Amino acid sequence: MQNLSSPPPAHDYLLKKERGLLGTILVWPDAGHLETARAAGLAPAHFYSPAHRVLFAAMQELNDAGKPCDASGIFSHLGNARLTQCGGFDYLGRIEADAPPTPLHVGNDIEIVKEAATRRDLDTAARATIEAIADPARAIEEVREILTGALGKMECRQSGNRLPLWTPDQFINYSSPTGWALLGDGYLERGEITSLVGVGGLGKTRLALRLALALITGREWCGLPTHGAPIRVIMLSTENGLRRWKTDLGKMLAPLTPSEREAINANLLIMALVPGEETDLNLGDLAAVARLVATLREHKPALVVLDPLADLIDGDENKTADLVATLRTLAHVQSRGAPEAAFLLVHHARTGANNVAQAGDQFSAGNFGRGSKALYSRVRCEIQLAPGDRNDASKLVLACGKSNNAAPFKARGLVFNEETFDYELDEGFDLDAWRSDVNGTRTGGKTVSIADVVEITRELAPMAGSEVTAGDVQRAVKERFGVVGKTTARRMAEACKNGYLRTPRKGFYRLGAKPLPR
Repeated sequence: MQNLSSPPPAHDYLLKKERGLLGTILVWPDAGHLETARAAGLAPAHFYSPAHRVLFAAMQELNDAGKPCDASGIFSHLGNARLTQCGGFDYLGRIEADAPPTPLHVGNDIEIVKEAATRRDLDTAARATIEAIADPARAIEEVREILTGALGKMECRQSGNRLPLWTPDQFINYSSPTGWALLGDGYLERGEITSLVGVGGLGKTRLALRLALALITGREWCGLPTHGAPIRVIMLSTENGLRRWKTDLGKMLAPLTPSEREAINANLLIMALVPGEETDLNLGDLAAVARLVATLREHKPALVVLDPLADLIDGDENKTADLVATLRTLAHVQSRGAPEAAFLLVHHARTGANNVAQAGDQFSAGNFGRGSKALYSRVRCEIQLAPGDRNDASKLVLACGKSNNAAPFKARGLVFNEETFDYELDEGFDLDAWRSDVNGTRTGGKTVSIADVVEITRELAPMAGSEVTAGDVQRAVKERFGVVGKTTARRMAEACKNGYLRTPRKGFYRLGAKPLPR
């Protein structure tokens, strides 16, 4: 007896989508997914697998008869002989196992199945047309009829599409799959787009690479927790050459354990700028779009890093229409190539002190990125990178310019370690003091940092075990920075919390056990 559940292996991706769709209907029989599929025009003929056609037809028949659409119902309806042709109960179990954790992308899977069927119809029509053209006995009118019929089929298929509409209860009862948020509570989410925007030359690509390694190994990134390790990451960068990747990866991977290195090697793929190979990412080029979708479908990443955004744009990044068109094409690439992947767009910020100081400023965060503000409007989260010190390139500031799905994280100072190519938290970082430095108002201004109060305490009580009163520190700070006592008291409390200062008794301070980052 012929087994219908094992068609040729070349279409594993499509078969998995078909199984996932059928599994979703079986696992959530009362959720209305079968009705959704039928309303979208999905029919048994759309399925590539003959077994899937039989199973979907059985589901439709059960639904029309008002009977439960589950594994036992299908068995009763088809009978043992026909079910055996479809792989039997074991195959039904496999279909249920292939159902996604939550039915978030039912609509997308329906369209993938339908689109594949339309492509097969067009391929058949094209072959028939080629045969007709090659046969001089066939009239041109016959060739026209073949093409007209193919276009009519495609039009008919597409006319059944529907927008995915949910009721309020569906939204309220929705639960995000485990590991859907990859960074923090939602700074990088599957199915969404996040931007990493920073001034040129600060190492945005290197910081993105560190994020990829953290997501694969399960480590924190810049003090933010990562989730879902290990995940598959694809980095598509058109700026870094082979030597740069060799240097960065060599230093970053050197201190890792063999198992961590093995996990990274299995889950990280980076585009290599090899002479003669096509690496254009311009989304105005249909060939580049098709190549990108095919690459993502093949490797099924959880995170895609695109660096820089400027190389994706078809036109001028300052023109909203051009950038919006690019972002629409990118959304198409995401939905067709990797609908369950998070996309991280690396982009350049505006330059100049006034623009740098806007990092993390919610009043003007939309001005931080270069070009049209369409990018800021489109992304769900924008992570901003700025220089931390005009005289020290190793110091950086990481801020959250926008976060729709989670509370923005607090701006933090980073220190780049040249030995390990890693980023360490600067726990003495003070945002107000940094902004004053950038704006040139620090000296004689009205702000003081944690590092300032620690250094003044060191000056006033330099010997081990020596102490200084809070009043002495406040007077010294006011004299040097013009800051009132309440601000100084807050900074001293923060310094104690971080271990840089301690209070042996009320009103007295001495240096803590933890030194300030250098």
